[in-house]
Amino acid sequence: MAGAEAPPVSAQVEIPVETWLTSLDQKLQDSLPPSSNWRICRVPRKLQSVKKDAYSPQVISIGPFHHAADNVKPMAHHKLHYATCLLSRTPATKSTATLAACADFLRRFDATIRAYYAEKIDLNQTQLAEVLIVDSLFIIELFVRYFNVDLRLQHDPIFTSSWMILTLQRDLLLLENQIPFFVLEMLFMITVKRSAIGPSMPPLPELALLFFKSALNVDEKSSPIGGSTTWSCHHLLDLTYRSYLGRGERGKKKKEKPWVLIQSAKELKTVGIKFRKVTAKHLFEMEFKDGKFRIPPLTVHDSTDSLLRNLMAYEQFSHASRQFVTSYVMLMDRLIDTKEDVQILEKAGVIENELGDSGYVSNLFNEMCKQIVFREFYYDGLCEQVNGYSKGRWQKSKAHFKSVYLKNIWTIVSLFVAAWVLAATTIQTVYSILDYNKP
Repeated sequence: MAGAEAPPVSAQVEIPVETWLTSLDQKLQDSLPPSSNWRICRVPRKLQSVKKDAYSPQVISIGPFHHAADNVKPMAHHKLHYATCLLSRTPATKSTATLAACADFLRRFDATIRAYYAEKIDLNQTQLAEVLIVDSLFIIELFVRYFNVDLRLQHDPIFTSSWMILTLQRDLLLLENQIPFFVLEMLFMITVKRSAIGPSMPPLPELALLFFKSALNVDEKSSPIGGSTTWSCHHLLDLTYRSYLGRGERGKKKKEKPWVLIQSAKELKTVGIKFRKVTAKHLFEMEFKDGKFRIPPLTVHDSTDSLLRNLMAYEQFSHASRQFVTSYVMLMDRLIDTKEDVQILEKAGVIENELGDSGYVSNLFNEMCKQIVFREFYYDGLCEQVNGYSKGRWQKSKAHFKSVYLKNIWTIVSLFVAAWVLAATTIQTVYSILDYNKP
């Protein structure tokens, strides 16, 4: 058509081959798989789809995964304040030097630190060092103040708020909220051990377990450290994980499928099995003997669900871990089907329910194993013992009934005749009473 404008032609900009190849090479380098030695990862979506809140921090971020999240920003001021207080305990002339020593260590071990994570960290060397310095010094100062009451400030909101310590315990044990433990240990050596309070401080693993003690179900005599400063772990969640395991548990042999499972607490009670609370060094030390199922007590509080889920997630995706916690939760899920099962275990002292609602505890265990992949089960032998006892009790009851009441056919006939006579007599009596009361 006359006068019509021609459609615009998009300009094609040629990129030099060298520039294109450099860009492509960088993309290929960025796509390289993570180190085979990673210890910290994100929780996969299939687990988050069941209960995402159990894996996300509520008040504080630690490490690179959640440091930019909006809900943890109000805590940034407290982290900086704690870091400053920790550094201030070094001599005034050495405070800046102490901070420089921390930064120098983190820069030198940048590659080692990144290898701990299962994915690429989108922070440069300086940015990552800053995150780790602030977070590490906050954690160390938190542990120090928790251990030494005299070091707490009068109006410290972290210790004056009744809920804050409980929430920090929860957040510091999230799988996605971890930093390498060797970073914490080195900065602990640089800041605390060289200060005036250093000689009075126990090793960092002991300080950490003291802080988490009220959130864990661990006997303090069962500490895996045993006073040794050479005991090592990968991060705080791994420290907690190891504290649950006795040396016997770590060497326990697994059994391949098919596994033997058990019935609920209510069903086991009907065949005469009694549940007993037992004082054990480790949560997983259960035993069954002479009809008594002995189980260490489990305290259920606000953070129990999150803690067990993160320990299970760690077992699911850490090549260094076996499925001890997963096996424990699986067994508890079999014992607990309804709130009646919870009440039986509460009465026996096996479950110490700080939440008050038995139905909540039942739902907690019924939901916890969803989307979990079971590779091994460590209570197969225990379940065989329980089932063997249950079957024996049932068979014995059946045999007793047969021997006493069903010796021969005449006994059976007598039972039926007696039942019929009783029914007929009852009916006749009722009719007689009704006829008598007629006007």
